Amino acid sequence: MKKHIILLILLAFSSKMIYCQNYNEELLKSYSKRELKEIVKSNPKEIELLNYAIDNACYVVDKPIADKRKAKGDVQHITFPVYNEKLNVDLDKIKFTDLGLKIKDENIYLILTDYNKMLVVKSKWVLQNELDQIK
Repeated sequence: MKKHIILLILLAFSSKMIYCQNYNEELLKSYSKRELKEIVKSNPKEIELLNYAIDNACYVVDKPIADKRKAKGDVQHITFPVYNEKLNVDLDKIKFTDLGLKIKDENIYLILTDYNKMLVVKSKWVLQNELDQIK
């Protein structure tokens, strides 16, 4: 009987650990533990999407010449630190979590001040379509 109780306790503890570890720790830069636990509980597919987004949500393009979005106010401008006249960020490896951003229903556009580049963070819809193509 004692073995059964110990086994049940270990099983309960290990399932709790597995349940809490369904997300990549990188997401903690943008989401709180509480938010992530709620997403794991209510929408596990979204956690899969967020885990995929860590390495696949961002890309950099040349800054559009005629920026119509600027008039609407949905483009943000950011400046990255420069040391010894070099950009201190590898734009090919940047993650949305590095900027503390959350994946949204719309793409996020960030003008990289002084570099004539625009960082795009893909929307949930785009990322989900990419995931569906992989499967």
